[in-house]
Amino acid sequence: KYKLLFIIYFIYIIIKISFDAGKTLFYYSYILKGYIKYIIKYSFFYILSLVKSFIIIGLHACILYITVINSKVYNIHQRLYMIIHKFNKLLFKVNNNYSRKLSYTPHKSNISYSNLINFNQWLVGFTDGNGSFNIYIDKNKTKVTFNYKITQSTYNIQILHKIKKILNVGTISNNRYNISNYKVRRMEHLVNIILPIFDENILLTSKYYEYIKFKKCILIYNNDNISIKDKINIILNIKNEVRPIDYKSPIWKNIDIKNKEIIKSIVSKSWLTGFFEAKASFCLVNKDNKTNRIVHSFSINHKLDNIILYAIKYIFHISSNIKLNNNKYYQIETTNNRSIQNIINYFITKDHSIIFLGVKNLEFSIWKRSYYKYKGNNEKLNEIRDKMRIIVNNYKNV
Repeated sequence: KYKLLFIIYFIYIIIKISFDAGKTLFYYSYILKGYIKYIIKYSFFYILSLVKSFIIIGLHACILYITVINSKVYNIHQRLYMIIHKFNKLLFKVNNNYSRKLSYTPHKSNISYSNLINFNQWLVGFTDGNGSFNIYIDKNKTKVTFNYKITQSTYNIQILHKIKKILNVGTISNNRYNISNYKVRRMEHLVNIILPIFDENILLTSKYYEYIKFKKCILIYNNDNISIKDKINIILNIKNEVRPIDYKSPIWKNIDIKNKEIIKSIVSKSWLTGFFEAKASFCLVNKDNKTNRIVHSFSINHKLDNIILYAIKYIFHISSNIKLNNNKYYQIETTNNRSIQNIINYFITKDHSIIFLGVKNLEFSIWKRSYYKYKGNNEKLNEIRDKMRIIVNNYKNV
């Protein structure tokens, strides 16, 4: 009985609202309709943007290089995720009184670059390959200047800008010979940033000898207990010291070069990445002139320190011997498939991103992809080799 009365009362209320308050109900219904349309419209575009994002994931933008070789037009495509990188936050401390936020993360990977490569060790490796520590005394012997310098072809100037951005010090200049230089001159930057990096991460080549001279001279120059005249005389004597012919970095003292575990403990992945960035060559060569068979080749040379090349030989299982080339540089080269695959696997991440920072990233990317995609296809490899020569020749202007 009570349920029936409640239902009748509820119906009465609904009818009353419908007729007596129809205008109010219509008004609010109209407003509600507008909100619903807005929500539906916003949701549609939001879902559309999500769909677009999922479609884009996995695709890669590319750079198109157009060039002419022997009257033929070639296109070179390079996926951007292979060569464009972002800087993320990484705490980097130099001395107890100097700290700065630095970072580096490959574009495609979610892994922090600090988990892949130690930048300080990378910089030491790059310096071992292509850096210098310089001391200048003016003609009147009244002033001494110092600089830490890295030289590259202007074609690879991006690597210098990345170094400068991370260290947040120094200047970059170009000369008329298409050469770019990154220099750190200010004494406070040399003392607080550069010296601590190379004190904590020892140079593996004979460049260590030059660094020690450089450091000694800076310490003397900053010693207030020595007159400027005496400072310059002492610095001049140190500067003129000649490196012994058979000099090696002290890190190699009493080391069994054939012990791979010891080699790995000395030659870190970060150092080797930096050294390869400066010195390595990834190219395609004719293995057999009669059949025009083209194969993938890796080579690296260094004027001194053949011990470095022996370390590389054992790390990548290269069977070739180390030789002196025509320029009197030590060199090792291989076309062996096992060694090539070892090198490729060493310098890529689990998601196939490449860990080189500069133009070497592009060179290595083309070399790696052509190995897996066109190995044995001489016609295609010959075309790719022509394209790679443009990159390599520009890179080797230094």
